[in-house]
This record gives sequence, C-alpha cells and structure tokens, in this order.
Amino acid sequence: MVDVEQLIQRERRFRKLVDISPIGIIVLNEGIIRYVNSFAEEVLTNGEKSSVKGEFLTDYIHQDDRDAFKNIITNPEKSALFFNIHFISNNAKPIQVEIVYKNIYKNKQTITTVFFKDITLQEETKRRLKETEEKYRLITNNTSDLISIIDCNGIFQYVSPSHEVVFGLSIEKFIGESIIDFVFDGDRPIFEKLLLEVTKHKQSLMEEIKYKSIDGNEGFLEIRATPIDDASGNVETIVLVSRETTERREYEELTRKLDKLSVVGQVAASIAHEIRNPLTSIKGFQQMLEASFIDDKQRFYYDIISKELNKIESFVNKFMKLAHPEVVPFQTFKLKSLLENSFEMIKETAYSCNIKIVTVWDTEKNIKINGQADPLKQAIVNILNNAIEASAENSEIVAEVTTTKNKMVRISIIDHGHGMPAERISHLGTPFYTTREKGIGLGLTISFKVIREHHGSINVKSAEGVGTKVEILLPLCLDD
Repeated sequence: MVDVEQLIQRERRFRKLVDISPIGIIVLNEGIIRYVNSFAEEVLTNGEKSSVKGEFLTDYIHQDDRDAFKNIITNPEKSALFFNIHFISNNAKPIQVEIVYKNIYKNKQTITTVFFKDITLQEETKRRLKETEEKYRLITNNTSDLISIIDCNGIFQYVSPSHEVVFGLSIEKFIGESIIDFVFDGDRPIFEKLLLEVTKHKQSLMEEIKYKSIDGNEGFLEIRATPIDDASGNVETIVLVSRETTERREYEELTRKLDKLSVVGQVAASIAHEIRNPLTSIKGFQQMLEASFIDDKQRFYYDIISKELNKIESFVNKFMKLAHPEVVPFQTFKLKSLLENSFEMIKETAYSCNIKIVTVWDTEKNIKINGQADPLKQAIVNILNNAIEASAENSEIVAEVTTTKNKMVRISIIDHGHGMPAERISHLGTPFYTTREKGIGLGLTISFKVIREHHGSINVKSAEGVGTKVEILLPLCLDD
C-alpha cells in the first residue's frame, strides 16, 4: 500500500509546481474563481497579491471580450478551444492572453479549468513588426528605384510597382518568372555571373546590364545585388535594387556629341569663311560670262558650272547653320501645315524614286506646336531623305502622327528599306557620320540639333531587312 505521508508529499510537490508555473491556471465553479496559481493571481491583481477567490472571472475580462468569453466556455461542444482575450486589473494596461480551457460536468455543476499565457509582449512585437513592414512597403511601393527579391535561381518572389513603368508588365505577372527572361541576350552571362558571385562570396555586388521590356524597348539598369541568409547561414534570397541608367547614358552620349558639334561649329565657321569669299567672286564672274555665250555648247557647260557652284553654296550654308544658327523667335503653328510643307519639299525626290508618302493621323489634325517652322521642316526633310535613300522603288513611306499622355506629339516616319544594325544606330546624329557615298554626315546632325532645341527628342528603331522607324517627339502647344 502507498504510504499516506508519501501521497501528501506528492500532492504538495504537485501543488507547488502548479503554483510556480509560468502558465496561469484558474479553476472556476459556475464562473466563480475557486483557485488561482501565483502567476494568474499576479496578472489579475496587477501584482498587488490581493485575493481574487470567490469573484467572477468576467469581472477581470475587458468588457469587449466578456460576451465572447461567456459564450465560448458555456458551450460544451467548444471545450479545450484556444482563443485570445484581454484581462484588466486596477486601471493597469490591458493584458492580452491566449486561453485554453476544459469543462468538467459534475453533480450538475460546471467546473472549468482555464490555462493562459501572457502574449502581450508577443502581440506588441508583432504589431511593431507589422508597422515597420508597412513603412518599408510604403517606401518600396513609392520609390522610383526598382526593388525586387529573387531566389538563388533568379525566380522573382517580390517586385516593387516601379517595375510596371519600366517593363510594361503588371507586378503579379513577374512572380514565379525568371529575371533572366528580362535581361538582354548579350548581357545574360554577365548577370548570371553576378548572381553566382553574390551567392558564393555572400557580399553585395553591383553591375550594369541591358534589359528588354515586354513591348520590345531596351534600356540599361544599374543593379546592386545583396544576399540574404537563412537561419543556417546559407544564401536564401537575393535583394536587387536597380536604377534606370538609360537617360544618364543618353545624356553622356549627348554631351559627347555636343562637344563634337562645338568643335565642328568652330571648324565650320573657318571653312565657310574661307570658301564663301572666293565662291562669291566666282559666281560674280560667272554671271558676267553669261552674256558672252556664242553657242549651245557653252550654255551647256555654263549650266553645269552653275549647278556645281550651287552645290558648294548649299554645303557652305549647312556649315554656317552649325556655326551660327539663326535666332528666330518661336511661333505657334499647325502641325498639319508643317508636315504638308515638308512633304512638298521632298515630293520631287520621292516621285523620281516612285515612292509614295502616306500620312496617318491617329489624333486631331488641328493640333499646334511652338517653334521655328523652317528649321523643323528641314529636320523632317532630312529624315525623309534618308528614308527615301533606304527604300526600294515602288515602295511606301508612312508618317504616323499620334499624341502621348505627357502632352507630346509623336511623328513616326516608317520605311520598309534595308534597315541598319544596332551599332550604327548609336552613331546617328554624330557629325560627319554617314554610310551614303554622296553624303557628308550633317543632315541628321542638324535634325537632332533642331529637335533638341525645340525641347524634343528623336528615337530610332531599325532591323536589318525589315526597315527603320524614326520617332520625333515634340511638345504640344496647349494654348487656345
């Protein structure tokens, strides 16, 4: 038989263990507190150690939680259910607890044992973490930089909304896709090496790569890749913070071209001066000789001389425009008139090659722009000349006119000629760069300069064997 004294000792040890338990234990009889351990009593009395036996537990439950507590513990089907409530005591800050209980029905009475743990600090930590997460998410969602998280295989797990602007794809469609699919084919080995180095050396690295968007546009991104370790110290994900560098590259290229243009302007002024003076004398004597012609043969030679002198004069005038551009105030005029006049200037050249120029308006025809009509006409004619040169006979050149959301008008000149490789496109607009046997490489230089002076831009897209599309963007005139 078990010794009674041993049983008493065991009960005392058990009672002591229950009393010092960090888990709150409360025994209720019909909702009235019959027993509390030390931890539960300290929570309910806010450490004042006053007795709570004989009182209703609901008196210590926040009023917003009382009805729910009563409904749960009086429902026999929900015995041993976990739920959260708030205890209150002596005007102290409410304490959030997680409760599990067990109902025992004996002699038509309900004995309820309640076990709880204080989760106030845990929930406060969760709340603060959530607030911090929301702050960082707010920053991430509103930054112009591209922020993304990928796994070690390059699969997107998160992308910031700024990706939509750059790639033209909704953020939901990035998740689960490989970032490699958005990297320009020629730069894929560079980017794959970057990911490998980041994973291997566990350090942040930076690289500039060329990307491609869903609509076929290309650009450059400066990417900083930072590894994130898991609990075991292995790289789990990589955070990418990227910044568009396309405009910076274009600005650097523009600065380089402007530097060249400045030098060309100085040289042009000197050359034009040296050529123009003797040219004026030659043309003067030529006109004096016209009256002394004897026969048609002399007239024939005279016409050849006149034609060649006019070519030289045109060449000199182009130099002079680079060196000393005319200062003409901007005026407001209809774009339709400007285009019609430009097409009229090029009509004979197009007709001689049996090429048709078609205009497609995808906007109102009465839109206006501010600028200098003559330089703009010359800029458009230069581009049309190149399109005609590149096109085969009996073909068609299309001029599309559309407006953009940012109050610009887009004039797209499209030919279906032989096209050009990508490396040539980057040189367009550079002084004296030409692939035409009879060209001097100043036509597009002047066009780029004129459009830039009108606060616009020129974008060239081309594919060999397909053709070329030159997009001219100019600000709309918004005044009535």
